[in-house]
Amino acid sequence: MEIDSSLTRSVQIAVKPLRSLSSQQKDDQCIAETATVSIKPQKEITNSFKYLAKIYKFLIFFFLFSPSIASRINKYNLALPSCMQDRHIEDFIIRYIKEGDVVSIGSGELGEKFVKKLALALEHTHIPINNVELVPTSMQIASLGSGVGLPIADINEREVDVGIEFVDAVDHNYNFIKRHSASLIRDKMIAQSSAILVVVCEENNMMEKLRGAIPFEIATFGYKRTVNQLDAFGKARRREKNGMPFRTETGNYIVDVEFDNIFSYEDLEIDSKQIPGVIESGLFLGFADKIVLHGKQITLLSRTEGK
Repeated sequence: MEIDSSLTRSVQIAVKPLRSLSSQQKDDQCIAETATVSIKPQKEITNSFKYLAKIYKFLIFFFLFSPSIASRINKYNLALPSCMQDRHIEDFIIRYIKEGDVVSIGSGELGEKFVKKLALALEHTHIPINNVELVPTSMQIASLGSGVGLPIADINEREVDVGIEFVDAVDHNYNFIKRHSASLIRDKMIAQSSAILVVVCEENNMMEKLRGAIPFEIATFGYKRTVNQLDAFGKARRREKNGMPFRTETGNYIVDVEFDNIFSYEDLEIDSKQIPGVIESGLFLGFADKIVLHGKQITLLSRTEGK
């Protein structure tokens, strides 16, 4: 496993010493400053120091992970473990994208950041990229790409040099599951076209064996029959959004099927495609060339030489 030191950042929190305070007072003040709560005078505290320590740990956990105080985290520039920082994205672009490449970038919030950073990279003199084209994975990415001045390429006319995909689970054999997609048909075609496919995943979603929900893009015609047939693999349900059936940008439904264990990825892929209404799945076998895991550090895995 290769860890890229240029993309790895450790976050340290410096705490000023409280020289004028006693040990017990330090604990009391630290709790008060961290969570902004009032601590009763020591003479009124009847519980043991052990109990106070438990409260301290709880408040520290609450401070770091409560959404209601996210502004405090930003104030002190504390990066949440699952965040990929802007400098990581820039390093990523420098490492994988070269002049004249046709690039595809997955949809979603992180995908939008990549598109914006790629557009900025074309303006930076220290990055040797002046010309790239973008194959959009969704209307959202197409609109954003056009808005920031990236030329849009047609997959009917151009193959993809570098594909960047954001995935929900990946295994050590470079197979992955993509659950959030504007169109699984489009994503699978782009993955097949990509000379280099880099998948980006949170480090805690790297698995020995893939499990959990796998989405299937299905035809709307006779969808109940298709759902019933997919139910033979695991609990199947049609995806909804705002109380209405979710439709992909290619006009189809998505059915999520829960799997506790997948004995054979290949058999599942072949058998599911035998159902007439199934068009494509969110199971990607053998497409990924490189994996970028982000969390407490950035880890790069590769099964290809060169780029």
